[in-house]
Amino acid sequence: MSHPSPTDRPPETRLVAELLRLAPDTLPILRQSCIRVLDLTADQRSSASDVGAVIMRDQSLTANIIKIANSAAYHTRFPVKTPTQAVTIIGFDVIRSVVVTAQLVEQAQAYGADMANVTRLLARSLVAATLASEWGDRLHYPENGFLFTNAMLFTLGDLVLALCRPDLLANLEDIRIHNPKGAPTLERELLGRPLRLIGAAIAKHWHLPDHLVYLLERTPMLSPQRLETPQSQLEGIVYAANELARCLLLPASPQQAAYIETLIVTLAAAFDISRSQLIASAANAFRKAKEFSLLVNIPQWYFLPRPSTLAVTNSLYAQLTHAILETISPNQEPVATSLQTLTPPTDRQRLSITETSLIESLPSASFLLDFTLKSLELHDPNALFTLAAEGLHRACGFSRVVLLLVVPSSGSLEARIGYGANIESLLPGLHCRLTNDHVLVRLLHQKQPAKITSLSAEDHGKTLPVDYRVAWGNGPCLVGPLRTPSRPIGLLLADHGPDTHHIADAELATFTLIVTQLNATLLQLAQ
Repeated sequence: MSHPSPTDRPPETRLVAELLRLAPDTLPILRQSCIRVLDLTADQRSSASDVGAVIMRDQSLTANIIKIANSAAYHTRFPVKTPTQAVTIIGFDVIRSVVVTAQLVEQAQAYGADMANVTRLLARSLVAATLASEWGDRLHYPENGFLFTNAMLFTLGDLVLALCRPDLLANLEDIRIHNPKGAPTLERELLGRPLRLIGAAIAKHWHLPDHLVYLLERTPMLSPQRLETPQSQLEGIVYAANELARCLLLPASPQQAAYIETLIVTLAAAFDISRSQLIASAANAFRKAKEFSLLVNIPQWYFLPRPSTLAVTNSLYAQLTHAILETISPNQEPVATSLQTLTPPTDRQRLSITETSLIESLPSASFLLDFTLKSLELHDPNALFTLAAEGLHRACGFSRVVLLLVVPSSGSLEARIGYGANIESLLPGLHCRLTNDHVLVRLLHQKQPAKITSLSAEDHGKTLPVDYRVAWGNGPCLVGPLRTPSRPIGLLLADHGPDTHHIADAELATFTLIVTQLNATLLQLAQ
C-alpha cells in the first residue's frame, strides 16, 4: 500500500508535519525542569514536595510560582516563601499551565515572534482559564484546576501559529473579528481543519496530558441545555470560556457584540444562573486574570475588553464590558462604556458630554483607551514619547507626526522622532536654537494643544527657509507643547501631509487628549 507524498497531504497535515520536522528549530523547547514538572504533575503518586523540589532548582520558575501563590487570587493569610508551599496552594493543574505559558513568553523573542501578538494571546488564554475556573465554582465542578489547565491550553494552536506562522494567525484573527459564528468553517478552509487539531498534535509532541489532547480532538458544542455531567461541563465551560475571552479581547465589531449577546443567553441557561450572575462572574474572572498576569509579566492593558461603540447602551454586551472595566480598573471613573478618563487617578475630571460623544465616534477610540492605560504603567519618558507619536500616526491616521525635544546641553530644539512619507528628509530642517525668535520656539511656549493654519502662516519672522516651507507644505497642523512643572521640554506636530488642507474637529480632540495625558504622566514622573 503506497503512502501519500507530502504534497498530497491536506494543508493542516503538511503544516503540522513541517512544524514537527523543524523542531526544535521551529517550536519552543521546554526546559528540562519544565518537562520534569509536567511529568510529576501528571503522576498521581507525586506530592507537592516532589514538584517543589524540581521548581526550586529553576530560579525563574521559583520566583514566578511563589509570586502567583502570594497574589490576591489565592487570599493567603501568611506569605508563601517556598515552592512546596506554593504548589500546595496553587495545585498541580495551574502549575502545569504556568510552566508552559511562562516558557512560551521567555522563548518568543528568540524565535523572532511579534511579542505583542504572543502577549495578547497569552492574556486571552489567562482570561479563558480564569473564566473556566469561575464558572466551575458556580457549577461545583469536582476538579476546578483541571478546568483552568484545559481552558488555558485550549488555544495552544494559536500560540504556535503566533510563533511560527504569524501570517496565518493574522488571517484567522481577521475572520474571528468580522464573522465569529462562521470562524470555524473559515478556519477549516484556511488550514484544512480546525486549528485545535493542530494544537492537539503539538500537545502530543510536547507530551502534554492525554485529557487535553482528547478535549482538543473533540468537536466543541454548547447548547442552552443545563450541563449535567462532568464531561459536558468540562467541554462546555472550556469552549465557552475561550469563545468569550476571544471576542472580548479582539478589536470590537458589531458582529462580536451580537455573538456575545447570544453567548450570554446560552451560558446563563446552561449554567442555570441569572444573566446578571454570569456577568458578575465574568468580571471577577477578568480581575483574577489580571492578577495572574504578574506571573509572566503581561502588562495589564492586555486584559481590557474592546467595547463596541455601536452596542446598545443597556444591552447585555454593554453591561458585561462595563462591569469588567469597573472591576479591573476601579481607580478610574468611566466617562462612557468605551472610554476611560484621560487624566491620572489623582486628578480626575470628567469630559463634557459634547467631548465624550465626539471621542466615542472616532475610529481611534480604542487607541485612546489603550494609550491612557499604557501611559500610566510606563516609567520611561522615551517610551511614552514613542507610544504617543507612533499611535497618532498608525492608530489615529495622521499622515505625518514629529516629536521635537529640548536638548539643554546644546540649547536647541531638535526633531527626534518622525513618522510619515519622506519625513526623515524633513526632520533636520526643524532643528532650531532656543534663543532664536523661531516659529517652533514660540509654539513650544504655548499653554494648550491647538490647530494652526500652517507653519508658514505662523512663521512671521520667516525663520524657516523658503524652500523648506515649500517642502513642508502650507496645510493646517496640530501643535502640542510638552512640559514638566518647571519648563517646556518638547513639541508634538501632526498633520495630513503637504497637500491636505483639512483637519477635522474630532482629530483635534483626539490629539488634545493624547497630549494632555502625555503631559499629565510626565508631571507624575517628575514628582
